[in-house]
Amino acid sequence: MVDCFSGMKYLMVPANYKSSFRMASLSLMFQARNFFFYMILIIFMLGFGSCQRSTLSHDSRMPSRFYIDPEQKSSPMEMFGKLDSFDTWKPRLLNQMRNDLGNVWFSVKLPESDHEKVLEFQTLNLIDLEAYWIREDGSLQILNSIDNPVSQYHSFRIPNHGGTKNILIMSDQYTGGFFLGFYLYENSVFEQKKLFRSLLVGLVIGLFLLSLLMTALVNKNYNQIWLLILILSGIFGVFLEKRLYTFFDIHLDSLNYIKGFIFQLSLSSIAYLRIISHETKLITQKTYHFITRSIELLILLLFIVAYLIIDEFYIFEIIPLNLIPLQLTVLGFLLTYFYCTFLLLNSWKKKPHLQEFTVAYILVYSTVVVTNLSVKGLIPPDFNLWDGNYRAVIPLILSLILYKKRELKFREMANLLKIQDKNKDLFLARTSHELRTPLSGMIGLCENILEKAEGIAPSFVRKLELVVHSGRRMNQLIGDLTDFTHMRDGNLKIHCQSSDFEEILHNVMPILKPEIERKNLIWKVKMAQELPPIFADEERIQQVLFNLIGNAIKYTQNGYITLETQIKDSFIEVSLEDSGMGIPAEELNMVLEDFQRGTNVTTAPGTGLGLSLSRYIIELHQGDFSIESDVGKGTRLRFTLPSTFEKPPQKEAEATSDSSWMEVQEPTQESNETNATLTYKAKVVIVDDEPVNLEIIEGFLEEMSLEMKLYSNGNDFLDHLSEDEPDLLILDLMMPNMDGYSVIRQIRSEFSPLELPILVVTANEQERISHHSLSLGANDYLIKPLVGMELRMRVQSQLSLSRQHRLQESLEDLEKQKMDLRRDKGRMKMLLDSIDACLAVTDSKGNISYINRAFERMFGYAENEIKQKDISSLFLPPFIPPSQAYTGAQTFLHKSGSQQLQQLTVKPLEFSDHDDWVYTFSDSENMDKKVLKNSTDNENLSSEPIQSVGSLRQNLTNLLQLSVKYYRLTTGESQNELAEKSGCWHITMNGSTPRAYMLERYMDPKRIPKNPNWAIVLKTSNWVLEECPENQPLKTEIMRVKDSIEQSIILK
Repeated sequence: MVDCFSGMKYLMVPANYKSSFRMASLSLMFQARNFFFYMILIIFMLGFGSCQRSTLSHDSRMPSRFYIDPEQKSSPMEMFGKLDSFDTWKPRLLNQMRNDLGNVWFSVKLPESDHEKVLEFQTLNLIDLEAYWIREDGSLQILNSIDNPVSQYHSFRIPNHGGTKNILIMSDQYTGGFFLGFYLYENSVFEQKKLFRSLLVGLVIGLFLLSLLMTALVNKNYNQIWLLILILSGIFGVFLEKRLYTFFDIHLDSLNYIKGFIFQLSLSSIAYLRIISHETKLITQKTYHFITRSIELLILLLFIVAYLIIDEFYIFEIIPLNLIPLQLTVLGFLLTYFYCTFLLLNSWKKKPHLQEFTVAYILVYSTVVVTNLSVKGLIPPDFNLWDGNYRAVIPLILSLILYKKRELKFREMANLLKIQDKNKDLFLARTSHELRTPLSGMIGLCENILEKAEGIAPSFVRKLELVVHSGRRMNQLIGDLTDFTHMRDGNLKIHCQSSDFEEILHNVMPILKPEIERKNLIWKVKMAQELPPIFADEERIQQVLFNLIGNAIKYTQNGYITLETQIKDSFIEVSLEDSGMGIPAEELNMVLEDFQRGTNVTTAPGTGLGLSLSRYIIELHQGDFSIESDVGKGTRLRFTLPSTFEKPPQKEAEATSDSSWMEVQEPTQESNETNATLTYKAKVVIVDDEPVNLEIIEGFLEEMSLEMKLYSNGNDFLDHLSEDEPDLLILDLMMPNMDGYSVIRQIRSEFSPLELPILVVTANEQERISHHSLSLGANDYLIKPLVGMELRMRVQSQLSLSRQHRLQESLEDLEKQKMDLRRDKGRMKMLLDSIDACLAVTDSKGNISYINRAFERMFGYAENEIKQKDISSLFLPPFIPPSQAYTGAQTFLHKSGSQQLQQLTVKPLEFSDHDDWVYTFSDSENMDKKVLKNSTDNENLSSEPIQSVGSLRQNLTNLLQLSVKYYRLTTGESQNELAEKSGCWHITMNGSTPRAYMLERYMDPKRIPKNPNWAIVLKTSNWVLEECPENQPLKTEIMRVKDSIEQSIILK
């Protein structure tokens, strides 16, 4: 028996098997990403099917002859007498025969054998047949089929015999049997085949069950129902074809067997139509909807006609009486197959998730056509590729597609939940920030008033202290909510170091003491002697103490609260006991869970997070946390913290006054050759988008005699950065447009942490965990609400470090410049020689240090002849070195003794602290025409520089712009690539893009530093001229500006 696949072999469809496989190959090339599983599955099934059909080395195909009895009246003995009239078996004839052929008799001649063998009659859809063994005496012996419930073939045991023997087999062709041939096996080989077929059937059933399971797990949808029908139909087909129903002692005759297959085939056809038309979404179009429904009606009509033919109920004259019933149903399935193939190919691009299924669908069902061609003898037998077990492949792939869609939906839901969870965390962080911002303003303003509380009534001071206490309490609750989110996600981090527990407790108590005093509670502390430091996160332990002591205060109306410490091995045990209302014993474990509180305290305010969060923090420190309580008597908490022998870091001592630290003493004359004591007023820039916060920070720092400038956003601050040149930046993080993180990145691209310290102040509690601002380059951070004393200490610390660095850096730079200019004779000589003017350089006493080549040419002296010689002796009359700039006519002695009247200009040499002087000589022909002009100019030359600092900065900007332009024109690369390849400028990564912020600053005449580093600009232009292809017009301009800068540096 067969289902839709095996039955299709009756109607030969004109097709070229090569084109089918070519289409499959092209499909495979288009889709390779998710196709491995499907291809392995198909190849696996093809291999198993081929192995099942392949002939083993001991097998042999038996030649056979046949005879057709149209009248169906001949007996076996009569047919035995007609053996000579049997024709050679030709599959082409019998596999196309109609029901009017009658009974088909086969005669198989078996070779001589001395042992028992097995003859297998390979056929499909053949249930009823008769087999006879012809004895030596000419009598017939009935042969019974071997009981083999997992095979659709009929097998007979052949006893040993001498000589050749004939076997007669009769089959009624009415049921539409499909004949493949006769094979003779050894017993051992046949048993192997039985085992193999049993395993294969088990595999097929397993694949069907897997498909059934995956389909059942899919959420309810239209295709799920029809796929379940298709899978159940396939399982039903396996039970029929492999005769598995015999396991249940069920016996079917040929007619009922064929009826079952017709039903299964029709149902599978409709299921395929429904699934593929809906999966491709083409059913929504009217044309396809009409065609699909028409094919379904046709299949239903063919099903009814086939049943009528089987029951011999010929009420319609239009139905031919010689049709084989199964052929009608196969016709409907073939139409379904090609129509579904068309739908799948039409949806190839629009439905990429069906591309793998399309390839598998075409590949698997193309084997049916190829197999039919092989059976008909049109192509070699090796192309007999189809096997009914392949029916499990397509439903499995369909179930995988549905299951994959289900998984994708689950993943989308999971991603959506993750996004919602992130949005929740973001909402909590932003809400926390928004709540803390006005809260910190309220607390800060009150503390500002309290710091200047002289003359204010004590009752009013008391109320202000309560406001501050309540605000800090609310701030702690907001912090607990934020920490709870991190605790639940496992992202709560601690940063442990050696800490003094007593000092931590001391920092917490000022916030809690007002409430203790208000309730008139007794506060006791018993510290163990020689208490070692703890290895813990100070801020987190402060949070634990604040929560636990705060709970004790809240739930104790009168009595005492005692905190005691003891040393236990390598831990410190902290006990906190109160005389409050207590917790019922059965609720002790419950109150340690999130948002849980005792039933006897539900009227008291609280969130139920304090205990659970505190326990979590203690456990992060590898400590233990326990609780004991008696209702009406009080509660006792114990927790342990690891101790360490490492000493805590020394805290900076507070200054004697808030402003004394502002006076910065320069090193004395004995230490650094200066005789002046300098005072310096630090400039602090504060950036915060909240006006209240600006006022609070300004109020906290006004006692420190600082020069403060306020900005409400980061863009305004950066626009004025070069003008302000601050010593410290106090920066908020959460600001519109440009947040604090972006400001830090921008600043760190130009200034080091010591050049411009950044103190972050933020209401974002997550900064305490992530330290993101510190990783970007901030020096320190404070979480709002701010405490005035702590803010001043942090500001003092950063300014002190910055000033010490600046002073040291200035001294080092000054000394380095002096050493470089005095010792780098080669560079000085090169600069002097590159100037066309006649130059000589002297020290403060007038002794010649350098002369350039123009001087040698003009006066004939070699450098070694007049070096260290008093320059005044070369003038007639002797010229006394001036103490200030000079311009005038002087007579100079040539080496030959001749006298030359020269126009002389004397100026101090830049970068030499006026120790060195430069003499410039020019020929004084026609002096009589210039005397008047020179005498007039003399009046102003002492104060007029050859080139102002502003002009030098402009020339440096022009030179850098020309160099960048030269680089772009000759290489096609950007200025950032110039900065990176030349190695002259610092590169900062802006995301994945390199940026040279300092180069950009030097190219802007408004942003270039007041005291620019001319050496780096000259180095850049030299590198461009040396490394890039020549561009003469630009090169000439660059050389002109470069020479002008060098001369101004020497002659300034």
